[in-house]
Amino acid sequence: MKKILILIVVIALFLHFNPQPEVNEFLEKQKTSFLDTMAEFSGTGVRMKASTIISKMDKELSSFSSSELNKLKEITLTRDSARDYLNNHCQPGQSDPEFHSHNHQKVCQQLRQFFSSTR
Repeated sequence: MKKILILIVVIALFLHFNPQPEVNEFLEKQKTSFLDTMAEFSGTGVRMKASTIISKMDKELSSFSSSELNKLKEITLTRDSARDYLNNHCQPGQSDPEFHSHNHQKVCQQLRQFFSSTR
C-alpha cells in the first residue's frame, strides 16, 4: 500500500513539473465533464425551472401572438430545450421565423439572463 501511494505521488509530481499536452487535455475534458454532471444535480441556481422565464416575461407577453406563446412554452419546457434554443437561435445575426424580431430579442435576452444566473 505504501509503494502504491509513493508511486501515485511520483506520477503526480512528474505531471506537475513536466506537463504533457495530451494528459492535460484529457484531464481538462474529464474535469469539464465532471463539473457539468455535478451542476445538473447540485446548486440552487441549477434547480431553477426553465418555466420561470415565462413568469419573468409576464408583462411583455401581451405583444406575443398565440403561436409565439406556444413556441415559447415549447422552448421553456425543459432546461435542455431552452439551452438548445439559446445556442442555435440567439447568436448575433440569427432570427427565428416563428417569432417577430422584437419578440425574438426579448426571448433571447431572457434566456441569456436565465442561464447567466444559474451558473
